[in-house]
Amino acid sequence: MKDLLVSVPHHSGVVPFEVLVAMLGDAAFDPDAAAARRAAMVREGDPYTDQLFALPGARFVTATVSRFVVDLNRDRDDRSANGVVKRTDFAERPLYPPGGEPSDADVEARLRRFYDPYHAALDAEIARARPRLVVDAHAMTGAGPALGPDAGAPRPAAALITGGDRDGEPTDAPVSLPPGVARALAAALEAALAARLPLGVDGTPSGVTINDPFVRGGIQHRLGADPAGPRVPTVGIEINRLLFETDDGAPRPDRIAAIRAAVGEALEAVRSDLPAAAG
Repeated sequence: MKDLLVSVPHHSGVVPFEVLVAMLGDAAFDPDAAAARRAAMVREGDPYTDQLFALPGARFVTATVSRFVVDLNRDRDDRSANGVVKRTDFAERPLYPPGGEPSDADVEARLRRFYDPYHAALDAEIARARPRLVVDAHAMTGAGPALGPDAGAPRPAAALITGGDRDGEPTDAPVSLPPGVARALAAALEAALAARLPLGVDGTPSGVTINDPFVRGGIQHRLGADPAGPRVPTVGIEINRLLFETDDGAPRPDRIAAIRAAVGEALEAVRSDLPAAAG
């Protein structure tokens, strides 16, 4: 789809060594311990989303570090345990030894080094040539983790995030995508995925939901719904990892290619329903 800006905030598995030392102490110098921690953080990120959403003609802003260094999809001032600089993983296990959590100064330093440049890059792309649509690209586990809004529940094949209810309608705040466009996109994505993948067969997830299990994302809200933001039509898209990973978490390149084609087809189907992009 033309006139598209894609944000990919969680694909990276890069952890600067000084952050790894803060997490592991002297064990960071043990290759096996360091590799195990890095692998765990990759698994709890959104692996392969850079490939899933590599749509021809789009512009991209992509993360350079793991979400466990800085979560670019959280509000800048979110200091919760699962906030912008996380103190636990998604199973609620501590990432740092007792007393070793990042200080306020450490958090601010990470935000200035990684978070602020990412969001500045998004703003610069929007200012340079306002897109018709921003897609915030994600992948989700097959069932909700302990820290998820749906802990233990099976998840659909894909989910859209606009900040409203399950029909895409606004509730107590603006939505980031017009409700009719959200519903049309959900239907188009479900049809495009079903044409390429065995949805609902042998445990494969099915269906495309709106604002379920996730209602809001930091990037989706800031760019598309926040009255103080640029108010560009924006949608978060979550793809279920069971669609494109093996049981042991290895990628399935044929499935990744099929999903990428389905996402592109669905976005193109609603392109005419969106405001024209600025030059």
